[in-house]
Amino acid sequence: MRAALICLTLLCWSCQTKENWSYEAVKNRLSKHGMARLVYPADTPTKGIELEIVRHGESLKGYLNLEQFSFPSLEENSQKTEVLINQTPFVFDRLAGGQRLTLSEESLDFIVESLTSGKNVTISVAHFFQEIPSRAFTSRMEKLLQKPIVFLPDEWIHFEI
Repeated sequence: MRAALICLTLLCWSCQTKENWSYEAVKNRLSKHGMARLVYPADTPTKGIELEIVRHGESLKGYLNLEQFSFPSLEENSQKTEVLINQTPFVFDRLAGGQRLTLSEESLDFIVESLTSGKNVTISVAHFFQEIPSRAFTSRMEKLLQKPIVFLPDEWIHFEI
């Protein structure tokens, strides 16, 4: 009986799905100074690609990051690289060091739209590959876009003598 209970516990524990999306925020009374970040980490440090979506004030920016290597550059322009997102080619600027790419507005919209509609996103460049499941993305994206709640603005506090 005890062995069956242990096996059942292990089976239930192993079937749990892990929430890979990571959310961080710095909230400020003024929304233009607020910042939030949503990250899907790389599956493996050597071949995976991390997706990072950052909200600063009202603007959204996206980045692709490698942990240990640089993104390969194009032959004709060493500051750019080509990435396939769901088999659609995009060309991005490589940031200093080559381990980080800034996503274009078009590609970020493509990724967000795909994940929001329930489709997984596949990102590949050279031998680097990452599959990003749509599970839990919509709720995390809503949290990223949330504006901070202000309970007592400074204008309501007055001191008189």
